[in-house]
Amino acid sequence: DSDCTLSEPCKIDVEGVRLAHTSKLLFISQASSCGDSSPTVISWSGFNNPASTDLLSPPADPGYVYANGDRYDGGIGFAGVPSTAYRVCWGFDPTGGYQDYKVTLGNFVMNGPFQGMSVACILGTSCVVEPTGVGLNDTNQLQVVAGSELCGSASIEAATIQGLTSPILVADGKFTLGAAVVGGSYAECRVPSPAASCIGTHYRLCWSHGIHDGGANYVVELGTFSMSGPFGTYRVDCTMGSICSFTLYGSNLALTNRVMVLEETSTCGDAAPVKASFAGLLNPGLFSQIAVDGSSATVRLGKSHAGRPGSFRLCWGFNPLVDSDYVVDVGMFYFHDVPEGCTPGAFGPTCSVPR
Repeated sequence: DSDCTLSEPCKIDVEGVRLAHTSKLLFISQASSCGDSSPTVISWSGFNNPASTDLLSPPADPGYVYANGDRYDGGIGFAGVPSTAYRVCWGFDPTGGYQDYKVTLGNFVMNGPFQGMSVACILGTSCVVEPTGVGLNDTNQLQVVAGSELCGSASIEAATIQGLTSPILVADGKFTLGAAVVGGSYAECRVPSPAASCIGTHYRLCWSHGIHDGGANYVVELGTFSMSGPFGTYRVDCTMGSICSFTLYGSNLALTNRVMVLEETSTCGDAAPVKASFAGLLNPGLFSQIAVDGSSATVRLGKSHAGRPGSFRLCWGFNPLVDSDYVVDVGMFYFHDVPEGCTPGAFGPTCSVPR
């Protein structure tokens, strides 16, 4: 019996007498038999099936080159179904088709993760990826990448979401990427092609068995990856006597989300922050309306009639239960007094002279 692993070179040694340079291996389902004219032949992207000799070269003249044992090159598989339910067959000079692979060498196992995962993480919460598959072990590694390049491409762009650990080595069968708390700036992220530091759905997970010569070989696309939450570096301005309403932008925002306004001396995520107090304003504030695609949310804090003008900190939580759940710093909140010569309007001051 033999086995190979996705992302690793597959070299299979076969012992025998007078194996020829024309000999090949065929990998089929265990539901088929070696020598069948129409077996279920297994396909993995990047994998050679049939696999030819890796050691013997053709002779200069017609005939065969023989060896008592040979090695067959299966290439490097990077996509396909891992399983223990395969069979490997041998043929001396299989020019006549699949029926020429009459010799059963044994069972064959392709190790690796099952692909097609869809992993969604949220700012401020622990992000864990737990793949399943065949023959996974403690050398496995994972990388989060942006863009559309194939996993393993030289030009691929690694994700740089602040607080997210990538690449990362598996531990106890899981990849614990950490808790990202920065969604990226509005200017860089609310664009058709967001940066690799932005929250969003433009990421993929690339997997490596982890022991490839020269280091990890992240060629297996495990699936898609997204990070939801609000963009950062935001500015909110509200005026005393007017309704305080504003729109936040981000990815996959939800009605469970809340915002909290803190004194500037406090930090988002503090266990006992100093919350700002404005008579008439809700703090924490609720999301009153969400865009269908979750890309924006309207926040209405109410109508203020007292409070200290100044600059404050705006914090976000996905489904906060305690003050420390508001871990994401969205930006600054500015509370203004009514300017001289103006009166409070519905959503801002009304001034006799435009300002």
